[in-house]
Order: sequence, then structure tokens, then C-alpha cells
Amino acid sequence: MVSEKSMQTFVDNDSKTIWYYSESGFPTYMAISHYRKQNPAYKHSIASKKYFEMLQKGEINNK
Repeated sequence: MVSEKSMQTFVDNDSKTIWYYSESGFPTYMAISHYRKQNPAYKHSIASKKYFEMLQKGEINNK
């Protein structure tokens, strides 16, 4: 089971960006450096809760 506080991701393949959101913040975001190594061709960004929700609803156009 995934906790509400675990890190969530949203992948935008058009802009080659992986967005991360976590309610707990630090130290959860320390894992991003590991993900960067796995996906070096993508930009890795942290989103606020509101911005992450907008990404999920398709309200953000990153082209």
C-alpha cells in the first residue's frame, strides 16, 4: 500500500520532465538524485501541491 505521504511522480514525455510531489518533503526529496541517474535525459523538478494537481488534471501545458 502506498502512503499518502510518499512521493508521487508525473511524467511529461513531451517536455521530457519528471515532476515530483511529496507532502513530507525532506528527506523524501533526497531520492530524486537516484532517479536522475536512472533518467538522465529528463529534467527533474519538484512541484507544489497545487501545481502537481494541475499537472494531473492536464491544466498545465509545458510545451
